[in-house]
Amino acid sequence: MAGTLALSLYTPNVKVRHMTGKSCGNRAIFKPTKEWLEKKYWEEGLTLREIGELLGISGTAVKEWFKKYRIPTRNSSQATKLSFKRGKRKRCPKCGKILPKNGKHNCHAIPEEIKERALELYNKGHSTTKIAEELGISTSVIHKILRKAGITSRYTKNIKITIPSSKEDLAYIAGILDGEGCIQVRLLKHNGSKWGMMKCEVIIVNTSKELIDWLSKKLNLDIGVRKRKNPKWKPCYYVKTTNMYEVLLLLKALLPYLIVKRKQAEEAIKLIEEYLSIPRSERVLKEVMHHGI
Repeated sequence: MAGTLALSLYTPNVKVRHMTGKSCGNRAIFKPTKEWLEKKYWEEGLTLREIGELLGISGTAVKEWFKKYRIPTRNSSQATKLSFKRGKRKRCPKCGKILPKNGKHNCHAIPEEIKERALELYNKGHSTTKIAEELGISTSVIHKILRKAGITSRYTKNIKITIPSSKEDLAYIAGILDGEGCIQVRLLKHNGSKWGMMKCEVIIVNTSKELIDWLSKKLNLDIGVRKRKNPKWKPCYYVKTTNMYEVLLLLKALLPYLIVKRKQAEEAIKLIEEYLSIPRSERVLKEVMHHGI
């Protein structure tokens, strides 16, 4: 008979058809109640498509019933968790990304040698852009490596200083800083405000123009001149940096070779790193920060 249903109301995973062989379209086998839909969807964990197969209609038609009864549906996070629970979705064992349904995946796991090289270059003062160009990867990957290593990325737009790669140069600069240099880290509090600002400075002063020229070339810092009151005295030349990130990079590089100012450098590094670890919107002066060096 035309129009007579050939299958049971609860036969799962089977498309319901008329005796004539034509599909039922969007006409359900029976009118589902709100309680029945909620039980199938939330308690039994069925999808809209699977509920539609029970009713002989499409998932889109089932969604209209959900709208009519005002039944909430799963968000993307809940749907993903359900897929993992049912074994329909899996993660890549190398990079941890969710595999597509077809199982095909171009793994973007970062090799360990790339991570080590990126961290090494970053600690030497290279910008993320230069590191990305050298390693042939994107800057977003570099930032991802830094985040996983627990390193707070610095602002490199105003960083001009270059750290020498030679250990001999670093040891020589550390000796000059021990004898002719000064390290300052102070926290300034605005009048009537709880917000604070850190002021950092590393300066090396000497009357030898040749020495200061050499430091300027090695560290890529500008040369300054201090005029003396007595014209018979030699003028003082200096190189300095007041950039917080440059100070941090320089002190970390020179720390293994410092002797006289080693404790000052360690304290300065500790204060700067603590200051940078606090979000900008929460940089309120704490008790530990109330002193300078």
